[in-house]
Amino acid sequence: MKKVFLSDIDGTLVKTNHPVPEKTLRAIRRFTEAGGKFALCTGRGPASVSALALSLPVNLPCIVLGGALIYDFSGEKALWKRPLASGWRDLVSAIYEHEPQAGITVFTETGIFSIRKDSRLLSRAVNEEKEAPLCSPDDIREDVYKLLITHEEIPAFERIAENYVDPSRFHFCAASRHFYEITDAQVNKGRAARLLMELSGLEDSMLYAAGDGGTDLRLKEAAGFFYVPETAQQFVKDQADLIIPAPAEGGLALALEHAFAHGD
Repeated sequence: MKKVFLSDIDGTLVKTNHPVPEKTLRAIRRFTEAGGKFALCTGRGPASVSALALSLPVNLPCIVLGGALIYDFSGEKALWKRPLASGWRDLVSAIYEHEPQAGITVFTETGIFSIRKDSRLLSRAVNEEKEAPLCSPDDIREDVYKLLITHEEIPAFERIAENYVDPSRFHFCAASRHFYEITDAQVNKGRAARLLMELSGLEDSMLYAAGDGGTDLRLKEAAGFFYVPETAQQFVKDQADLIIPAPAEGGLALALEHAFAHGD
């Protein structure tokens, strides 16, 4: 049976804004050279995934923007996409007005735009998100696929969910304690994983997945085996089939080695 491995990036494959550990890189190479399929499954946009995807032995299209886009980096084209409805501007305006300490970042297929930056974004986000240009929602003319909301105060996310996010239109989920993603209500990593398998003719393959955030839990629903780093929050670790070392220690290598041997 063909084996497919999907890995989240930040907090799973790598420590944010750090390179891939050599131990992990060697494990990915062994997995793909043995016939396995490896791809990335991340909340990042294509612009901040491209260099990494092309530097790794990725041999499938990747899931980006929290599942809103399936992107073939070798061919530089989107294979499937689901943007937010036009009402995203009203949602951004409500959060901007009523949660003045919240950071708001907007993702299109080709770019990243900041409506407002907060201290959490500037200290913990990937570099491309920290450096995103400031603009107003009306300046963004492309389809929008994801909103990133950041805040120092965790209770703010509950207020946002209760007061401004319509769950029939938007999916609001924690990527980490202080980072929440908003996508279309029908978008999540698990659904995108199943669609990727269909598009790639791999429906009968064994799917392995690794992630560290709330957005990755939907991957568990699609995968036969789910790996979680020891540095993840407890509610995510509680769902792990196997807990692996931290990304800085090359923890994903252990997951890949386990997947390589599993079922053989």
